[in-house]
Amino acid sequence: MRALRFAVLCVVVATAQALSAPSITLSDLLRQMVDLEALSIKAPSGERCLQASSYDRASRIVDGRKVDWFANGDAGQYIRVDERNGRREMVMADIQGPGAIVRIWSANPKGILRIYIDGAEKPVIEREFAKLFDGSQGYPFVPPLAGIRSSGANIYFPIPFARRALVTVEGGEGMYYHVTYRLYPPGTQVESFSWEAVERTRALGEQVARRLSKPYETWRVPAGARTQNIRWSIPPGGSQVLTLQGPARIVAIEMKPEAKDLQKMLRAAVLEITWDDSMLPSVWSPLGDFFGTGPGFNAYQALPCGMLANGTMYSHWVMPFARRAVLRVRNEGDEPLVLTGRVVVQPIRWSDRWLYFHAQWHGKYPISTRPMRDWTMAEAEGRGRFVGVALSVANPVRVWWGEGDEKFYVDGEEFPSTFGTGTEDFFGYAWGNPTPFTHAYHNQPRADGPGSFGHVSNNRFFIIDNVPFERSFRADIEVWHWAETEVGYGATGYWYTTPQQAPGAFPSLRERQPMQLPELRIYREPDAIEGEEMTVLRHAGGNVTIQDMLGFGDAWSAAKHLWWTGAKPGDVLELGFNVPKAGTYELILAMTKAVDYGQFRLSVNGTPVGDVIDLFNNGVVHTGKISFGKVNLKQGQNVLRVEVVGTNPASTGDRYMFGLDFIKIVPAQ
Repeated sequence: MRALRFAVLCVVVATAQALSAPSITLSDLLRQMVDLEALSIKAPSGERCLQASSYDRASRIVDGRKVDWFANGDAGQYIRVDERNGRREMVMADIQGPGAIVRIWSANPKGILRIYIDGAEKPVIEREFAKLFDGSQGYPFVPPLAGIRSSGANIYFPIPFARRALVTVEGGEGMYYHVTYRLYPPGTQVESFSWEAVERTRALGEQVARRLSKPYETWRVPAGARTQNIRWSIPPGGSQVLTLQGPARIVAIEMKPEAKDLQKMLRAAVLEITWDDSMLPSVWSPLGDFFGTGPGFNAYQALPCGMLANGTMYSHWVMPFARRAVLRVRNEGDEPLVLTGRVVVQPIRWSDRWLYFHAQWHGKYPISTRPMRDWTMAEAEGRGRFVGVALSVANPVRVWWGEGDEKFYVDGEEFPSTFGTGTEDFFGYAWGNPTPFTHAYHNQPRADGPGSFGHVSNNRFFIIDNVPFERSFRADIEVWHWAETEVGYGATGYWYTTPQQAPGAFPSLRERQPMQLPELRIYREPDAIEGEEMTVLRHAGGNVTIQDMLGFGDAWSAAKHLWWTGAKPGDVLELGFNVPKAGTYELILAMTKAVDYGQFRLSVNGTPVGDVIDLFNNGVVHTGKISFGKVNLKQGQNVLRVEVVGTNPASTGDRYMFGLDFIKIVPAQ
């Protein structure tokens, strides 16, 4: 009888614990995707956010020493390969719950993606990976919850799991990927992903999608908030101050700047915000950079901040304070600054669950690109959440600057719990694509070009994927440039913590001003027939496009080449070119070599020329001008035929790419 009473007691206790345990549903996660207030509240102890990725496993720590720390073979690296039902499934992530996948990214999604939940043999998601980004699969894989921006494929729709999530891909050779996930404290009750839950919450999910599609237009002033209007004229050397009484929280700052040289002024003016009785500001940033882009005014819309086409800069970060907030704008420039706008404040009841908001900018120029190094974007102390970073890069050469991986260290980790695959990958795009884009969570508002040259502005905001920490946090980015040169970096980090944290330094006006870049000139080979200008007559397999090559150096004529990707052995590409006069000519080709390029046989008008050429190289380089001997050409259109015959055993990725810079025909002597 005693044993029975004890068993009943155990059941009652277990039931009470289960009922009192925190719970996470798909509806909760969808709301978190647009909940800026939640970022200002302490995370439960033990909650974490981590990332699995295809980073080069050669980077490791041995006996406290960093080994191959800047290794760059970041494609096709998997945890393991599982044999399942006769398939080889490459494991991207194997996560012990409770938790939720909150972001999936790839530069080259391929094969069949499968996601298994809670040990089930049948996947809950089994789709062609690439099709999850083109809208063809319907809700929830639709913009802005999923899509491709500047070549980067992103899924932000959350996938919760109670015990385990296994993410695999079949046919993912050479793929770059990230899988970002939250882990909840043991005992958290999680509603695992199901298609029934997706349909049940669809109205909420579509509402979230609309909010993310137009972050500024869909924002609403909270109930009970009051507005302080701003109309400030600030002379050189002057400042203006707005003091707010608490307990309250700032929920919006809008400012429209006017100055003769706006780009210069947005770095010369400084925004400071001091909380409660602190002597030093927790927010310290050049005015423009605080709003998430720099240098200059570059329009974009994100959920927490942005810049509108009408010249208004906005912040919707939620910033609680107990007693008072002092907002100050200093004009350290040499011309007047006019600011108009508003600050929206909402009264609250203060409690120890609130966190203080921080935004701090720092920059460095020059940074030598050799030796390679880690550069700290943001560093925080205490208990809090990391919620974003805006990075600006000044690149004085036409060579790709962003091979560097992000590394997040939480609570004194020796090896980072987030280790990325490239700077552009971290910001959600891919292949160094210089096309500007805007999204609620990540943006490229500025990319001067051509190619990788000039000033670049990238930002990423961590909302559902914010990173909780108990004691400390540091976000580094590798300065990994293909050229030996000197670059400029600037970063605004955004985080919340329990203690207020003053800036590590107050950079001077001279240190803040944008780096001056040299005049850009583009080389063009005399008398060349540019590959990208040739007529594509036929291609059996793959895709033919034009690729900007400025990111790889100045050797390519017109800074471009014709690019054939996705082919396989036996596939053929035929290109037409015109000759003004029939005769015998020497045929000269200039091509591209890289780690994912193949071996090819060439012919002209049906006659083979030269030997099979191997375009493999561990790194992107120009072949220079290669003679393929004498050819007989007719007046008018002639045909250059390129056939894939194989690839180097050391090649990786797609393995059969082909790049043609130009051809030249020289009358034979």
